[in-house]
Amino acid sequence: MSYGYLYCFSNHSYPGILKVGMTERTPQHRIKELFKTGVPSPFHIECAIKVSNPKKKESVLHKLLTQYTDRTHPNREFFKVSVEEIKTFFELIDGEYWVQNNQLQYDSDPDNDSDHDNDSDHDNDNDTLKKNKPILRELSKCFTHNQRIKHTIGINKTWTASYDANLNVIIHQSIHYKSISGFANAHHQYNGTYKHNGVSGWSSCYYEIDNQWYPTSKL
Repeated sequence: MSYGYLYCFSNHSYPGILKVGMTERTPQHRIKELFKTGVPSPFHIECAIKVSNPKKKESVLHKLLTQYTDRTHPNREFFKVSVEEIKTFFELIDGEYWVQNNQLQYDSDPDNDSDHDNDSDHDNDNDTLKKNKPILRELSKCFTHNQRIKHTIGINKTWTASYDANLNVIIHQSIHYKSISGFANAHHQYNGTYKHNGVSGWSSCYYEIDNQWYPTSKL
C-alpha cells in the first residue's frame, strides 16, 4: 500500500484560487518543485493530510471538487474554493494532518486535557515526520489577554473563544481549556466529528488582531 499527502496550496499571484493535489513526497518538496520558471511567486501550504492510496483519493477528491465548484481547467489542479471548504472535504478522509516543520503536535483530549500522540506510523516516503516531539508553543507567548480565538468546522460551524492571561486558559462558554487543541477537539466532539486521536488546534484555529483573522499555524 502506498502513502502520500493530499494538499491544499495557495499563491498570492492567484487570488481566490487554490491548488489541490497529491504528492508521494512531502508538502515542502512539492512547493519547491512548483516554484519554477513561469510561476511569479512561491506557493504556501494551507493544509495537508497523509493518506493511503493517495492517487485514488486525489482522483475522487478532484471529481467532487469539479462538481462542487469551478475548476479553472479540466487538466489542471486549480479550483475556485476556500481553504475552509477544502478542510471540510479533508475531514471526510481518514488521514494524518501535516503540521508545520513536519512535526505532529500532541493533541489534547477534550475530556481531560492530557496530551497523547498517534500510534500509527507509515513512513514509507522517508520523510522526517516526528511523532514523539511536540512543537513548543505556549499560550502565554502567543496570545494577549482577551484575544479572540476561533475554530471552524466546515463552512460556518464556528466556536469563538477568548484567552485569559491571568488563568492562562482559553475560555468558551465558561469552560476553560488548558490548550488550543483541547478547545478544537471539544468542538469536534460537540459536533460529532471527533475521530482518531483528534486534531491539532495550532493547525486548525485562527486568532484575531485588529478585526482580522490569522491562522495559528503561522505563530
